Amino acid sequence: MIFSLAILATVLAYTWVIDPIAPGWVTPIPVALVLGLGIWRAIRSGDWGLAPAALLPALWQSAAVTAAATFVIYLAGSRLGTWHDRHDAWTSLAWLIPWGLGQQFALHTVFLREAQ
Repeated sequence: MIFSLAILATVLAYTWVIDPIAPGWVTPIPVALVLGLGIWRAIRSGDWGLAPAALLPALWQSAAVTAAATFVIYLAGSRLGTWHDRHDAWTSLAWLIPWGLGQQFALHTVFLREAQ
């Protein structure tokens, strides 16, 4: 349970307190903390939360759902006039992908296992 609480505290503190006031170079710190806690838990338990045989089918399914959802959100934003281009979209994406992977890794190796 300690790993779940530590990850939850990291994500909430970064999202609600640190991100609004911190410079952009701070972003890798919570990413590293979440990944580090997930890896530490996986090493201790020996359970990495990954099944190699399930990777490709799950990847294709999640990619299809994500692409469809992204298209719907883009259309809605365009129609409502709320879609804004980012001047640093690739930089944001470069940080958001590891952040999302770290969150998913933590969900599989820590939260799911501790909830079971």
